[in-house]
This record gives sequence, structure tokens and C-alpha cells, in this order.
Amino acid sequence: MKNFYEVLGVTEQASQDEIKKAYKKAAVEAHPDKHGGDDTKMKDLNEAWSYLKTPEKRQEYDQTRRGPQFNPGRHPGGRPGNGFRGARGFGVHGEMSEDLRNFFNEFGHPKPKNQDVAIRVILNIKEVFEGKKINVDVNLPEGGSSHAEINIPAGIPNGTRIKFDGLGSKKLKDQPPGNLYATVLIEDDPVFKIQGRDLVKVVEDLSILDVMLGCKKDVECIDGKTVKVSIPEGASRGQMVRVRGKGMPVPGSTSATGDMLLVLDIKTPVLNKEEKEKLRELQDGKRIH
Repeated sequence: MKNFYEVLGVTEQASQDEIKKAYKKAAVEAHPDKHGGDDTKMKDLNEAWSYLKTPEKRQEYDQTRRGPQFNPGRHPGGRPGNGFRGARGFGVHGEMSEDLRNFFNEFGHPKPKNQDVAIRVILNIKEVFEGKKINVDVNLPEGGSSHAEINIPAGIPNGTRIKFDGLGSKKLKDQPPGNLYATVLIEDDPVFKIQGRDLVKVVEDLSILDVMLGCKKDVECIDGKTVKVSIPEGASRGQMVRVRGKGMPVPGSTSATGDMLLVLDIKTPVLNKEEKEKLRELQDGKRIH
């Protein structure tokens, strides 16, 4: 006498919900269309499901299972059957029933959907700093192209992939359109380098006297505005001076920004003979007149 509870891997005390979940899980694993599937096991599962799928059929199965008249070749309710045909799944020839076909459409074989499209967008640093709306032509997988305007948020990091809903393929009219994914690439800039949220800039016009005595320098920021920066006395070549709040904006924030990092590059002067002699006197500890 076949124990359909064991076929589904549940106990006789299992709830209807537990039986349903066990059947669905086992059916996905045993489905013949799946690699490693088992047609025989699938038929056993469907037979078990036909006897346990509702409380009424389950009660009838439990009663007949304990009696001498139980015949696994008869479907619950006394209808003649071969044990597989009555199961609303696979018949004796392996055909799939409507119930099981709907189940696998939902869980095993998703409906086809419109494809997504990927593009690359190349911007310079100033465009990324400000944010930019750009017009793009999207080549669609079904052929042809579409025109769209997309918004690149200010401060977006290099290599970021942005999703734009509904701008992909629209080939399948009964399905939602696919999406557009734009990868943002930032061109190298001769003046500014991006370092996280900070901007790095080299200050090249510093003299020895500027760094020996300290000074104030006007430095142009990425937005075109000029700030006055204090160069500390005794600064050395390669030293970094931080200017707060003059870096890249943080996407999605109206106030948060990185900093501008100024790398000091000291210009070595070309001296004439008299200047060299005076410097040597300083080097020797002599007083210059």
C-alpha cells in the first residue's frame, strides 16, 4: 500500500499548506524538463498530490488507506483511473495537465519579457560636477532605435550604472517595456583629478620665497570661482593643503560635498652670479650687505 505522505516527504499530521509547499518544491526538482529531473518520481508526486490536495480528498484517502478495499488504481471518489491519469499533472504517457502547466509557468518557466538595453555615457569632470541632462539614441534589440533624454545626477562616481525605467525594448506589447542602463564614464582632466569625493589640483606657481615665508594664493575651483588659499610658512614640495567644501557634490544631497586638495609644487628659480654669491654667504653664515 503506497504511502503518499512519504512520497511528498511530510508526516500524516502535516497541514494542507505544508503538503502544498512540499509538492511544489519536489515537483520543481523532479520536473522532466529540468536537468536531473525524474519522470517516474514526477508521476508519483502527481499521484500523491491528487489524493492529498484538498481536505476532502485527503480524508477519503486516509479512510480507504486503512480499509481492505483500497486500490491505488482508483481515484479518490470511486472514479476509475490508472493512478496517474486522475492526478492533475502527468498522465500515463507523460502529458502535462493544465494545472501543472500553469504552476510551471509561474514557478519554473517565466513568461518572456522585454529586454533591457545598456549604453555608455562619457562626460567630462565639469559636466559630472554640475550634473547633466543628455539626449541619447538607444539601439533596440528588435531593431531600430529610440530617442530619450536622461538625467545624470551631479557628483556621480566614475563607472556608476544608472537605471532608467521603461526606456528599453518595447517589442512585447503585452509586457512592460524593458529598462535602460547607462554606465557613466568620466574623461581624464588636465587640471583636476577625482579622488573619492575630493578633487586634487596641483599649484605650480609657487616660488621658494612663497613657501619660505608663507603667502596667500588665488586658486580657481572647478566651478570657475576663485578662492584665496593660505600657503603655510615652511611648506615643502608635494605637501597638500585642504580647501573644505570645494570638491565633488554627493549625489542626492543638496549640501554635502568633498574637498579640494592642493598639491604644492615649488618653482626653482634660475640665479645669476651675484644672487648665487649672496646665497653662498648665507650658507656660510655670513651677513649679507
